[in-house]
Amino acid sequence: MPRVTGKALWTVYCVQGMDTLNFGIVFPLLPEIANSFGANATMVGSLATMYAVAQLICTPLLGRLSDRIGRRPVLLLAVSGTALSSFLTGVAGVFPVLLIARLINGACGGTGGVANAYIADVTNTEEKPIYMAYISSANSLGLVLGPALGGVLIHRGFACACFVSSFLSGINLLVCFMFMPESRWLGRDERDVSLTNGATSRRSGEAAAESSPENGVAPSVPKPAYFLFGAMFLFVFAFAAFETVTGYYLKDTFFDGDSVKGGQCYGVIFVIVGIVLFFMSTFVYKPFYKRYGAKIVVSTGVVVRSTGFVLMALAPTWEFFLLSVMVQIIGSTLIFPTISAMMTTMSSKEIYGRVLSYSDASGALARVCGPLVFGRIYDNLTHAFSFYACSVAGLMAGALVLCAAERASALQRTVTSDDVKANVSFERTLTPPCTASRPGEGGAALLGSVIESQAQEEAGT
Repeated sequence: MPRVTGKALWTVYCVQGMDTLNFGIVFPLLPEIANSFGANATMVGSLATMYAVAQLICTPLLGRLSDRIGRRPVLLLAVSGTALSSFLTGVAGVFPVLLIARLINGACGGTGGVANAYIADVTNTEEKPIYMAYISSANSLGLVLGPALGGVLIHRGFACACFVSSFLSGINLLVCFMFMPESRWLGRDERDVSLTNGATSRRSGEAAAESSPENGVAPSVPKPAYFLFGAMFLFVFAFAAFETVTGYYLKDTFFDGDSVKGGQCYGVIFVIVGIVLFFMSTFVYKPFYKRYGAKIVVSTGVVVRSTGFVLMALAPTWEFFLLSVMVQIIGSTLIFPTISAMMTTMSSKEIYGRVLSYSDASGALARVCGPLVFGRIYDNLTHAFSFYACSVAGLMAGALVLCAAERASALQRTVTSDDVKANVSFERTLTPPCTASRPGEGGAALLGSVIESQAQEEAGT
């Protein structure tokens, strides 16, 4: 069981869910808000760009800060910034104030890595991906409820919707202050899990050395994690394409250019996405992961997700397209929490915030690049080509994940120089040179001892 109370975990999930809820309330209203200032399409686009760039820059900074001062103060700061952003959006009298509000919201919106780091701090290896999957459940609720609440409140004016969003963030801040203790300094078991089938094993020699406070060396990001950063970029790159292209694809392919019907269908799809995401993350992921382990879960997710994109490209009707989207989302729910857990498994606990925030920053970069690339692809190639490209990108990302797992497993199997020195010292203690009856006998015994020790360690994994 986690090393904090259930209230603390619920608070972390509440932070993430409220972030998504506030985004869902305010973001769909931004074009109308901007139009009230006489803004053109370029100015409206600058609001989304400002948010994405601020999140890209500040996400890794928040992660590193949480490693230094703790998760709690960083999350409190982020929630405060979200409340301030919504309030400024509601009272903005000129367009530059609106830009500043979006800048603050983007800077404080990159809390996914910090929240995952909090979960990693207080759970053991087997629990990490399961409790991280519940963050997806919280996000899915915000994804469904946010636009619905914003649609109801818009009838009272966009300022009312912004003030309600700010008020909800204020309540969230109070709950965090009361019920969320600091997780950064809690003691944890230094034993970790193998990336193959969930069996307990020693941390790799590199990560173990990094996590040791006695060596006086600042921990660094393990090399296999960079494969996962690349995979995260490709996964989110494809999802950003889905967000960008789908609305136009529905309108042009299934509704003869009717933007109203296409927009309504797009809205239904996102509601369905939220429901499927919640169901999979809450009820399906846990038993599936416990039965099959990280590598099989990720591999299955990659295949299912890529298949979903291909089916979307081949869909003859919008109903079949909707089913294909569901297939793609099912695959996604198996991938993301598992990757986050793999990152913490191969990294020192001293840099959980940094590693997970770097991963989120990779996703933020993909959200900046994806719409630009796939928008041009949609305009200049066949409309369905984007979905095929998403499928290929997903397969490439899956290959990177498997490479990362293999590299991390290889590190676990490696006998380090320290291990050899320890065995040499031990052998010399037990078998003095004078006891060897023939030349080389002591060396053979020493070699046998090292091999036996390595075999025992591998058997333990």
